[in-house]
Amino acid sequence: MSENGLDLSGQVLHQPDLSDATLVEPDLRGLRVVGAFVGGLEVWPFAGRFDGPVRVDGVDVTAFVEAELDRRYPERAAVRQAQDDGTVAQLTAAWTAVRIGWAGTLERLEQASPEVREQRVRGEWSAAQTLRHLVAAVDIWIGRMLAEVEAPFHPLGLLPEDYRLEGSRALGLDPLGSAPWPAVRTAFEDAGRRVDAALGDLTDADLGTSRTGLPAPDWGPETRTARQCVAVVLREHVAHRRYLERDLATLLG
Repeated sequence: MSENGLDLSGQVLHQPDLSDATLVEPDLRGLRVVGAFVGGLEVWPFAGRFDGPVRVDGVDVTAFVEAELDRRYPERAAVRQAQDDGTVAQLTAAWTAVRIGWAGTLERLEQASPEVREQRVRGEWSAAQTLRHLVAAVDIWIGRMLAEVEAPFHPLGLLPEDYRLEGSRALGLDPLGSAPWPAVRTAFEDAGRRVDAALGDLTDADLGTSRTGLPAPDWGPETRTARQCVAVVLREHVAHRRYLERDLATLLG
């Protein structure tokens, strides 16, 4: 929990009014909600994964939700199967599935108005910001960690919003700036080609080898295997496409 967080763990709250509230990154594990009015309730678990069963009126809905997400976003299953002990071929197949999913989303964005591509929904990143963030994710996990390039950052990259502004600028990034859509899309596609190249250079023997470095200076050093570096990039692309499709449904209907 952050220093500004509210710790209600273990407490019993009688008739709290949470109507139309938004909880950002809450810990809801073990939460019981009894006698609730739940019309319009939305829950978006981190990365679309549950840490345990989720029950509604005693009915475990976990498997149903996960199966429906896999139906809508079939790349989820491919990434899940490859990320723990998959071969280079399996990781490549998962990445191909990710790229196929993104191709459809990008086509919708190309047909949308410039305002739609720049608009934020409920404080979430816009489409352009989402693509910029994924550029940064590739720079971090493929460039900096996997390839051990000291300064891999594309200037349009966008780190998480809680990353220090001064820290981003020290890396040559401008989180407060904007860029024309064609430049953002080009940067995104170039980042995808860097993932292609990295997968083409890896062997199965490489996947278990470790890298220790600073993904981004403010985060401190981390040690990840080559497989884990690739898996982070795949998961980021899967999660952020889901979020973007959610917001496009609001913007476009």
